[in-house]
Amino acid sequence: GVQTPSLELLVQYVLVQSEFLATQEPEAIHNGLIEFKQY
Repeated sequence: GVQTPSLELLVQYVLVQSEFLATQEPEAIHNGLIEFKQY
């Protein structure tokens, strides 16, 4: 059968992506979060 990734791995993946993106475009991330909170 198909294995679903564990929540732990998913969280790890998101954190790694967040760190990577933060090093690339910190301002864009910050602005994106602000826009997201407005909705």
